[in-house]
Amino acid sequence: MVQIAFARSANGSIGSRPEAAPQPKPPNPKLVTPRGHLVLRPVHPGALSSASFPTAVMILSLLAGCGTPVSRLATTRVSLARPLPQTEIRPENISSLTEIGQLGNGWPSRPALTPNGKVFGLATALGVYLYSFPDLTLLRMLPSDTPVLTVAFSSDSALLAQGGSDGTITVVRVASGERLFQISAHPRGVRSLAFSPNGNWLASGSEDGTVKVWDLPSGDPRFSFGGVAYGYWGYGVRSLAFTPDSQLLIAGGDTGYVSLWGMTTGDEQPTLKAQSGLLFGVAVSPDGRLLASASSDGTVALWDLSRRTTLRILSGHPFGAWSVAFSESGTTIAVGAADGTVRLWQTSDGKLLATVHAHDGVVDTVLFTSDGTRLITASSGYSVKMWSLPQFKPLPLPFGFLPAMRAVAFSPNSSTVAAGSDDGFVRIWQTISGRVLELPPGSQLAGTPVIGVSYSADGQELAAAHGTADTVVVWKLQTDQPIAQHKLAGLRSMAFNPDQTEIALGAGDLELWDFTTGSVRQITTSSIVTALAYAPAALADKRTPLLAAGGDDGSVTLWDPATGGSSPFEGRHAGSVTSVAFSKDSLLLATAADDGIVKLWSVADRRLLVSFSAHSAAAMVVTFSATEPLLASGGMDDTARLWNASTQVGLGALPTLNGWVFGEDFSSDGRLLATASWDGTLRLWGISR
Repeated sequence: MVQIAFARSANGSIGSRPEAAPQPKPPNPKLVTPRGHLVLRPVHPGALSSASFPTAVMILSLLAGCGTPVSRLATTRVSLARPLPQTEIRPENISSLTEIGQLGNGWPSRPALTPNGKVFGLATALGVYLYSFPDLTLLRMLPSDTPVLTVAFSSDSALLAQGGSDGTITVVRVASGERLFQISAHPRGVRSLAFSPNGNWLASGSEDGTVKVWDLPSGDPRFSFGGVAYGYWGYGVRSLAFTPDSQLLIAGGDTGYVSLWGMTTGDEQPTLKAQSGLLFGVAVSPDGRLLASASSDGTVALWDLSRRTTLRILSGHPFGAWSVAFSESGTTIAVGAADGTVRLWQTSDGKLLATVHAHDGVVDTVLFTSDGTRLITASSGYSVKMWSLPQFKPLPLPFGFLPAMRAVAFSPNSSTVAAGSDDGFVRIWQTISGRVLELPPGSQLAGTPVIGVSYSADGQELAAAHGTADTVVVWKLQTDQPIAQHKLAGLRSMAFNPDQTEIALGAGDLELWDFTTGSVRQITTSSIVTALAYAPAALADKRTPLLAAGGDDGSVTLWDPATGGSSPFEGRHAGSVTSVAFSKDSLLLATAADDGIVKLWSVADRRLLVSFSAHSAAAMVVTFSATEPLLASGGMDDTARLWNASTQVGLGALPTLNGWVFGEDFSSDGRLLATASWDGTLRLWGISR
């Protein structure tokens, strides 16, 4: 039996626990030399804004169990400055800390095509990418300081509107990228946009449940309609459509009603209802005769728009129909469902023409090309695909995207950095060569988010915690094969004992797993163990390292794994503890919690030294530098912050970060800081020359 020695993870916390389900067998790991084409810039979280995070993660993960994960690295951005920084990150040089590398294009959101069929636009966490169509050559990237949730083109193909997760709307000229105007349109994320065919108005639908209409080209407000949606879980108004004569604006919301307004006076017309669920999509046929509404009850209703009567109900979309679109001829509609399938229906008689499993998550966008020969589909936060019709064959796309990154760790010699993401993959970035190794999940773990990663002391092994699968997997990196696996119901946290044989796992209680023998010891705790970290060095009166545990009740406890004895720290957080980390000498302990507070404790007497009001939302991670008295924290307020642990003074935030920071780690030489974000990127930071 091979004995494997694990050093502690820089971040003992695994953090929040999304929901997911197993997927089929993935491909073998591949070593990829990536090629990137995007401009290096600092950047934001997954395809859904903060208000929609709980439900979005639940739905996208629970329904992600139908397809085989595919490597996305060949078309994913990888950029890294050369040479690597040679200066340690210290409190006194923090002002020179800059982003020096990035893995990932950012997660994709909703695509759109210009009516003339010449430009393809894609909303992402980093901004909007514009490609020529159909050859898909990158024309330009329009960066954004907030995730772009949706895009739309004007009827003359001259203007692009983009809706941000912060409620802003930006309108630019397609040909030049010149900004026409930007407005703070809604207090919450903009989920849908539509230009009127006559070019006079732009309509916006928001997570706040309202629809607003803006005059063009001024951007002045024209109408505001409330009560269209409740705004629960960030669903809001996800779809808008104008009739071809621009006289009617139609919206679908989470009230389950189709709302209609006249554009001359803004008069609200009688609502339509034929379905029992939330309405996620509406579309009007090119001739203006038909209306389609897609519902969470799994149906699509076809309406005679002039008579406002239901023609037929199309059923059979598992877990709900989320998107709908008419072909240019109006004879076919495409419907995207929550189980990742896309169906084509004949509008004249409701005949099902084709079904394909398109994505491993909710298909929230379907889009026909103007000639009807291709269909574009998207699953926000995960993937964008294109299909040839009528064969429904996948077509290659020259861009790839990585989903949310939830965990990160440097190897002991700092030559590689590993990141775990929502698709179940662990990606290992070689900082010297720039190459990326991809470790796919097993058949029962595909699509289950990797919420914790850590290297062995010699860097030859790597452990990954799949939160929703309640499973920890140990990989042998020399062979790229898993060598040990363990399940624990309700897995919330993980930490490795630097004395080589034991992995501590937190759930309802504390479990100590010897992965070399398979033996398990259980320790009863008074709270759910949400964060764990072993001390990197044994204290003078202890032969083995101590274990710090954070609880869902805000408590922090120091455990002796050898005896099972415990000693609580004085005081507690007001919220659940999300992360714990020891200083390099094991004399200090830092904790983060979903109350946004970072606390620094004395390990010797369990005394609270200082509390930092670190983040305006949940603080998700803390980690110490291995060489300096430097502490980093990351949170759901889109910031990563640095602190001097000796003077207990804040040193500021990393520049222009606009994504939730779930993972952080310093390299062992103290020269690099890695951040893992929900925007689908792994970033490296160092001291610029």
